[in-house]
Amino acid sequence: ARYTTMSHTVPADPATPATPLLHATNKVNFYAAMLHCQHHGWRLASIQSKEENDLIKEEIRKKNIRNDQFWTSGTNLPLGQWVWMSSGEPLLPDYSDWEPGEPNNAGDERCLEFYEKDNNGYLW
Repeated sequence: ARYTTMSHTVPADPATPATPLLHATNKVNFYAAMLHCQHHGWRLASIQSKEENDLIKEEIRKKNIRNDQFWTSGTNLPLGQWVWMSSGEPLLPDYSDWEPGEPNNAGDERCLEFYEKDNNGYLW
């Protein structure tokens, strides 16, 4: 998968949420994406609201990227509970954007990605 990051810049208008920055130049595994982001002072996206989720989806849409995969900081390592590694916070119980049937741990999945298949929109 590629990787998504959240910008650390503060918007000019304090009422405007920070805009996510999509940085996706090559495909790497979760750990390589995390290290690359840290090296540049970025972090993999930790999604705390529908608005943040929608902003990231909008960045992907603007780039006209279809049927691809993007890492977030979501992981269930090492404790088996889904958390945002960038913040240490658990995924919120009242908001998620899982594809129906996910998370299902198929293939020992441990990291959360945005992905799209069959041009049906990006989900976790």
